[in-house]
Amino acid sequence: MTYTLGGLNRFLDLYRRETNSYWIHPINYGQIPHILMVGIKHNGGDEDSYSFTEYGTGIALGSLIDELQDAALRSDLSSNWLPDDLDRFYYNVLDLFDLEDYWSAVLAVEIYFEAKLSRFLRARFSKTGLTEPEIERRFETEKGFPRSATDLIKIYVFGPAGISVSDESHSLAQIFNNWCVNARDLRNMVAHGKKFAVSRDQASLAIRTVNSFISQLIPYLS
Repeated sequence: MTYTLGGLNRFLDLYRRETNSYWIHPINYGQIPHILMVGIKHNGGDEDSYSFTEYGTGIALGSLIDELQDAALRSDLSSNWLPDDLDRFYYNVLDLFDLEDYWSAVLAVEIYFEAKLSRFLRARFSKTGLTEPEIERRFETEKGFPRSATDLIKIYVFGPAGISVSDESHSLAQIFNNWCVNARDLRNMVAHGKKFAVSRDQASLAIRTVNSFISQLIPYLS
């Protein structure tokens, strides 16, 4: 009997996506303890028998899934779907928050945001026919230094849209300024050693703000 770990992790990725079970992690071989029993037959042959823990039975997944999720899961398992590393990383953000590691959560959610922003921008630049070197230069200043996420948003989102970041009457400007205070600045204070204690409310607000900002940015980046 052959067990494919890649197939099992693909199932777990899909299950996590359908149920938002962010605490589920990919499994490696060291996490699947099993007992191999070999029975010797009267004719001299042998027969293997495996005994697995709950990792092998699915019991540890719980009973979170409903009929619609089950149908979606089965459909995607038979498709060419592959897990997205950025989506996987976001589950780590939620897991850190659930573990009350708020300091790490605010760092991780900003990494997620900046990677998501970069992906959207690169896809948009690619659609305009820019080459890879030309796209890379869009992420650099005239002196060749990397542009911050703040600069990228101001130049490539607010600029083409004709919106001012100081126009508090516009919803995009409002969420941008909320992001600056509740997520970006908080992340910078933590990363630069200016803040070591992050509360649950601060981490929760940072995560919610990032998600809201991404949802409002998508129409301007697609």
